Amino acid sequence: MSRLRREGAPKLSFFAFQDIITSVSGILILVVLILATDLEKASTSSGRGSPEEIALEERLNALLLERNRVVEDLRRLRESQASANSAPSAAKLELDIAGLKQQIETASQQMADARQAIAAANAKIREQDLRLGLTQTREEIDSLRQKNDEMIRRDSAERAKLAEMERRVALAQSQLLRVRSREGQLWFIPEPSTDQREPILIVVGGSGITIEWFDKPESRLSYPSSSAAAEWLGYLKRLNKSQQFIVFLIRPSGIELFRRLRELARDAGFQTGYDAVEEGQKITFGRPPDESGGPPVPTPPETSGGNSGFPAETRPKAAPDGSSPRHPSSVVSGTGFFITEDGYLITNEHVAGMGANVRIRTAAGTMVARVLKADKLNDLALLKVEGKFPALALGESRNVKLGATVATVGFPNPDLQGFSPKLAKGEIGGLAGVRDDARHFQISAPIQPGNSGGALVDERGNVIGVVVATLNQKAAIATSGSLAQNVNYAVKGRLLLPLLEAVPDAVAKLKGATTRDRKFEDVVGDLERATVLVIVTPTPAPDVGSPGGNAPGGGPPTGKPSVNETPSPPNTPAGPASPPKENLSWWRRLLKALGF
Repeated sequence: MSRLRREGAPKLSFFAFQDIITSVSGILILVVLILATDLEKASTSSGRGSPEEIALEERLNALLLERNRVVEDLRRLRESQASANSAPSAAKLELDIAGLKQQIETASQQMADARQAIAAANAKIREQDLRLGLTQTREEIDSLRQKNDEMIRRDSAERAKLAEMERRVALAQSQLLRVRSREGQLWFIPEPSTDQREPILIVVGGSGITIEWFDKPESRLSYPSSSAAAEWLGYLKRLNKSQQFIVFLIRPSGIELFRRLRELARDAGFQTGYDAVEEGQKITFGRPPDESGGPPVPTPPETSGGNSGFPAETRPKAAPDGSSPRHPSSVVSGTGFFITEDGYLITNEHVAGMGANVRIRTAAGTMVARVLKADKLNDLALLKVEGKFPALALGESRNVKLGATVATVGFPNPDLQGFSPKLAKGEIGGLAGVRDDARHFQISAPIQPGNSGGALVDERGNVIGVVVATLNQKAAIATSGSLAQNVNYAVKGRLLLPLLEAVPDAVAKLKGATTRDRKFEDVVGDLERATVLVIVTPTPAPDVGSPGGNAPGGGPPTGKPSVNETPSPPNTPAGPASPPKENLSWWRRLLKALGF
């Protein structure tokens, strides 16, 4: 009530109070002026004020201070008056507050109504969903989404397992190929023994004898049957019976010669031993390659001129792709392609293996190439020449799909078709090679002798493989009675990486794969510029030894020989089956019956 009375009081009282203050201030100012005038007159007349004057001066100063305070109060009162005049009245403020409260109540009611409407709509939707079966459908969709997520996770895990299985399959296949390449061969392996003497290994046949040491192929000596006894007697004089002993391996045709040689060895005081071997058995004195790694055993000359690791039915009489066999007295040609701009290039190992004399023919002329690394198992070789050349980029062969378009440029039959590059285009006919060999693609691009080592590129010009072989038509006829049409093979590009990793300089200079679409003629142009003709000339055969001279120094591994025979099941495509073991047993029993 007091507040309302104050608000309802007339504003005239405030102005009257203001006028009173102004009048009082004016009177005080007038008194101060009069006193100041009197004081000034008094001071000028007497020079030093009396106590009354001093008291008057102090009073004057006090009045001045009071005057300043009154003026400041007046200023604040005026500001308060201006603020009060501009502020709305309390009634208006209460009216505004009441309006806002009404709006809030109205909005709250609308929100409550909306919530009720939404709840009613949801209930109606649920009822309709139940009537139409949509609720169950939504639940099924949610369940399918969860299953899909789970399947995606499982798919990722299965892909990882598949990649690991593919790696294991490739390893198992490579081991199988190594085993097949050793079928029909006989390996004599030195075993640890307390006997420190070195075995001298003598293979005796009707045509003569061969003298060998373990793991020392360069020490091999061969003598014909006509002079074998005399040469053997001279060889025994260079040996020491306290340091060596003699092991004879007797073929059926060499029984009589064996009698004379063993008598000479015994007469010289040497301890001897013997075993029987088949007439055509290939014998190796040393350790076979480790099946978990290392180069494969060379295939017999009658099955392949190269060493591609392909089963016999995929190997023509010459090389895997039907090109001329790499024979010591012939010149071999193939195809290669640059993978770096400073001269690293790829071809097949059966075209340019380690130790080969290699030249390449480019637009700049013919130049000598060095063979840096060779992978006999996968039939790949890395070469190097000096210069600046166009190069191809390596792609990802794991992403290649069945039916993808591929192309290669090479130099097929250069003596007949000429030395200009030739294009072959086709599709990926299979994601695996012979007997599902995961290392190879089957392609429909026409391949001829001389295409070996060429780059197989995709539609963007990335290398996804290396052309290596074509199916043997004779084997196809023998198996199915018909010719194979456009059944060719390429080593997958991913197998290049282990070869290149041995040469970090080459890996560091590889080009990045192309991801943009390109015109086919542009791809062919780049492929042609990066492809070269590879020419391999024969190398002189090393001298394996001659009669005379001392036994090799340093000595091979000591110990007694043991036989490690790899059986070959009949009718295997890797080559002719080995003779039955009964033949060898019969031959051993015969030697024993003859008194040996």
